[in-house]
Amino acid sequence: RLITLSKQAKFGKWNASYTQDVGFLDVVGNDRKQAWIALGDMSKEHAMEEYVKLLLDRCSIFRTYLETQHVHNEDKDQL
Repeated sequence: RLITLSKQAKFGKWNASYTQDVGFLDVVGNDRKQAWIALGDMSKEHAMEEYVKLLLDRCSIFRTYLETQHVHNEDKDQL
């Protein structure tokens, strides 16, 4: 899911020109392709939001990283 959301955020809707052909026996590649196609017209911004939500849900240390970055950026802006 993270890979397909990142591709949607970077490229937008699936387009064959953005990827290489997936081999018949490439089960993982085919699943990723189908998942990206299934995202349909999801906007790049929405894909980014969903990506971050998924990371926050699955990776607890990511929240700490974001909070640290936020504080760092605020401190940087005050200088």
